[in-house]
Amino acid sequence: MMAFAPPKGTDGPKMQTKMSTWTPLNHKLLNDRVFEERRALVGKWFDKWTDSQRRRILTGLLERCSLSQQKFCCRKLQEKIPAEALDFTTKLPRVLSLRIFSFLDPRSLCRCAQVKAKKPRGAFCKDSLEPERGKKHM
Repeated sequence: MMAFAPPKGTDGPKMQTKMSTWTPLNHKLLNDRVFEERRALVGKWFDKWTDSQRRRILTGLLERCSLSQQKFCCRKLQEKIPAEALDFTTKLPRVLSLRIFSFLDPRSLCRCAQVKAKKPRGAFCKDSLEPERGKKHM
């Protein structure tokens, strides 16, 4: 089905369209189908564009986005791109983080404790200096 002309013989009330391109506003199934066709077409075009062209279209799209849409894009990019300075203590299990800290000397542990983070690392550093009661230090 081509996205350039409305289908013939649609049942129900007259289709509402917008501007000169045919976009079915009051028929969800047709609207979804037309959207997917157009999305696939834009994807094919995007694949053939140069890096410069891709950057220009991405910049233009981001400028059109609302703040909430820009935040959505930011979250998606953060999921795709690994952080350069990742705080491993927020991602790894506590036991594994403590094991890593156990290899540091006291001075390095103090430096780690001074780094500002969302979760205080001081507790991690203190715990790694003191083995748990009743258990041997790893």
